[in-house]
Amino acid sequence: MKYLLLYIIVFILSTTAYACPEFDEVDLADGDSALTYEEISSSNLVLTEDEFYSMPEWNKTKKYHSYKNCKDAMLVETLKHKTTGRIFKAIRSYKDACDGGNSFGALYTENMLLRVANISDSFISCYKNNF
Repeated sequence: MKYLLLYIIVFILSTTAYACPEFDEVDLADGDSALTYEEISSSNLVLTEDEFYSMPEWNKTKKYHSYKNCKDAMLVETLKHKTTGRIFKAIRSYKDACDGGNSFGALYTENMLLRVANISDSFISCYKNNF
């Protein structure tokens, strides 16, 4: 019985969950479907080159997306999920000269201390957390 309880605890603790399940696989460019979130605020953002390349999606596509073309093409948005009320911040591109018409960037917790997802080709892909 002791081993069964230990097995259950280990199983529960090793279960994979998403950091932002409300936004996983949301398409920011989908104009046809009902949005599951509301945009609370949006403003232009100018990043330093180091800040820009700290985002995984930009860093791995350096040869296609240059800081020169993107430094004035970034937004910071505050997004609120309509059902859960959770608030996230998105830093993403919005100009075709930078991203070819597909937003790239990252999704953060509301306080901006933790990156929880990548934004690639306008889709949000949430990171998995291991508990």
